[in-house]
Amino acid sequence: MDSKKARLRASERAAQGGGRILNWRQRIMGGKDSNKSALITLVGLALTAVVLEIATMLPYLAAIGLITVESPSWSISSFMLLGYCIIMILPALLLLVGRLVAHKTLEPILIRLDKWLTKNAQSMTAWIIGIVGFLLAANAIYALDWFN
Repeated sequence: MDSKKARLRASERAAQGGGRILNWRQRIMGGKDSNKSALITLVGLALTAVVLEIATMLPYLAAIGLITVESPSWSISSFMLLGYCIIMILPALLLLVGRLVAHKTLEPILIRLDKWLTKNAQSMTAWIIGIVGFLLAANAIYALDWFN
C-alpha cells in the first residue's frame, strides 16, 4: 500500500491535479460542470455528512448524559453544555474567520497543504490502518487474558 511506486504515482497526481478523488472533489466544488450528476453527487455528499454527524453526535449525547447523572443546578448544567458546545464549534469558527479575513494569505498555504495531503494520503492511510490494527490486536490480547 505504501510502496515507492504508489508514492510516485500519488506525487504525480498531486502535481497534475488529477486522479479519481480529485476529479470527484472538483465536481463537488462546482469546477468543471454543474449539471444534474454534480447535484446528485452533492446530495450524496450531504447525506454522508448527515450520517457522519449522527455518529459524531455521540460525545454530545454523552455530555448530556453526564450532566443528567450529576444533576447539577440548572445554571451550572447550562454553563457546562454551553462550554461543551463552544469547545466543539470553536475550531470550525476559527477556520471560517481565517478564511474570511485572510483568504489571499491562506490560499497558497492551503494549496500546498492540499498537494502534500494528496501526495501522502496513501502513506497516512497505511499508518492509520496499522495503528488501528495494533490497538485492536492489543485489546483482543488483553480481553482474552492471554498474558495473565
